[in-house]
Amino acid sequence: MHECDIMTGLVVYKKSDALFTGTHDIVAQAEKLDYNKWIEEGNRTWCMKKILESIKKYRRNLDLIFLTGNSYDWARGRIIENFALYDIPNVGITVISENGLVAQSRDNGVYWIGDPSDEYNSSLDAIIEYAHRNFNGLFWLQGNMRRTSLKPVSSYTDFDIEFVPQIVGFAEAYGIIPFDIERGFGDENGVIYHHHGSSIDIDPRKITIAHGEDAEIDFRGKETAVKMLSEIQNYDSVACIARAASDYPMMEAISKMGGNIYIPRNHKFPTKNFWEIKRRFNIQIVRDSENILSSVLGYYRDKLGEAE
Repeated sequence: MHECDIMTGLVVYKKSDALFTGTHDIVAQAEKLDYNKWIEEGNRTWCMKKILESIKKYRRNLDLIFLTGNSYDWARGRIIENFALYDIPNVGITVISENGLVAQSRDNGVYWIGDPSDEYNSSLDAIIEYAHRNFNGLFWLQGNMRRTSLKPVSSYTDFDIEFVPQIVGFAEAYGIIPFDIERGFGDENGVIYHHHGSSIDIDPRKITIAHGEDAEIDFRGKETAVKMLSEIQNYDSVACIARAASDYPMMEAISKMGGNIYIPRNHKFPTKNFWEIKRRFNIQIVRDSENILSSVLGYYRDKLGEAE
């Protein structure tokens, strides 16, 4: 008989568990990092690593999956290589990058790279050309493999009130529209995610992944990515850490698989949506917002000890 711990939502009597989380649970969140922020980030990551290393004495396998809008190389360089988060017995580290379009592991290689349609690519070319024509010198493009991220230069303070509305308005003519947590996904050609003061990210809705025969996939961001990796790895149980509306698709996938969702007390979900989220999903509010990842991993390790 299998049992599920109410605190962690991770089944401790099965063979393989997965925890999906964002890099924001490790990386310091600040516009300009000072020495103290770097120290905090280092301490957080080191604490997490020690907890992961302590899991090796139990007969369990845990996959820690960083699900991020950034590139794989960014996550690898900033987190995995910095703190040698690899070759830890019983622990696998996977990065699902660019909001799910690319999934790779330092130990297991490439899981998938999604290729957008020709129609989407031509639409994207028109959008980028429009941005260069009207805002040249005011933004830069992040070096992703598939996702398109437009970020303001440091001196551009009107990004949210000038750049974003014009780009979004132009993109809508090509069927590329802003993500809306209440609307969800429809038949649009692509989706725009707006991160205030930081960036706009543009993702395709249809992608092709080579699996013997190419098959077109209805790509719903993090929801599709969580589902795909879970099917590949055949996890016995899943859980995730969520902070903001952009995590909503991931929460949908975890909920459909019966997993728990951890939300820090200082989350960024809109108030009008949060009551609906609490009603729909099996969530746990974690008080230690700054160290939520280590807290959840600590719960998991403790329950493994109790199960021995």
